[in-house]
Amino acid sequence: MMDKTILCVILHYGNEDVTWECVESIIDHNLLDILIADNDPKQELTIPQDYIGKVKIFKTGGTAGLHAQIIWLLSLHVNIVTIRYFF
Repeated sequence: MMDKTILCVILHYGNEDVTWECVESIIDHNLLDILIADNDPKQELTIPQDYIGKVKIFKTGGTAGLHAQIIWLLSLHVNIVTIRYFF
């Protein structure tokens, strides 16, 4: 089995239909890991049953903030050389 080699990040902000249409258009590409950055302040996006295990959501908007992002990055199974935040 071949490892997935390309990380595809989709920025979600507001329209769930558009976000899931985008996912649907690329879901069959076997080399893609799909990550949705939920930048909507409401933070209500959830993964439909058909996509569980195929798509991950990273909460970046609303109250998720910097703390949640750092915790998520530390949980990755990859080597992180530098994390920079520009304010």
